[in-house]
Amino acid sequence: MNRYQKVGKGIRLVFIGQICGVLSLYEIMVAISLLFFMAGLYLAARAEKKLWVAFWLEAGTLLLAVLETWFFYFPSLELIGIALHILGVFCICTVTSALLDEIGAGDTARWGRAVWKIYAGGRIGLYVFSDALGLYGILVVDWLLLNVFVNLIFRFAVGFILLLHLYNVSWKLEAAKTDENSDSFREEKKL
Repeated sequence: MNRYQKVGKGIRLVFIGQICGVLSLYEIMVAISLLFFMAGLYLAARAEKKLWVAFWLEAGTLLLAVLETWFFYFPSLELIGIALHILGVFCICTVTSALLDEIGAGDTARWGRAVWKIYAGGRIGLYVFSDALGLYGILVVDWLLLNVFVNLIFRFAVGFILLLHLYNVSWKLEAAKTDENSDSFREEKKL
């Protein structure tokens, strides 16, 4: 198994974690999502060293989520967690795009360079609309219904875009074959 295939297998677990995250309505689904996400990043980072940055950013996101959920809540912690997660998605998308360029899948690589921007805009928009505006005490029933509706739409739409990209990346990287004359094949033979 070559480096691309190992990264592809890890990204597949990240994909499964993202599915659980998009569909998470209960705390247990969020925990399962994070477990798959972190396990996938760990496996992918073992094959591609640049993904360790994404792994540690997501570990920081997980730590902040635990602190925020069980110990104390500060809106700034949630904002920092969102920023760390967006940076983690940025790392995943840019590193996998570089790998896709190496195997000749430039169309998916170009899409990966745009996906993180769409994801970041959606997450920031979701935070501003649902969380930041909610801090000002707008507690009208219509507002709450609108907030829940927009929250679900944003979460599904933004998560689905990233989900499609992760699926394409995992599939294309797992299907990658390494030429015996390439540097990555020689590097794998040394191990």
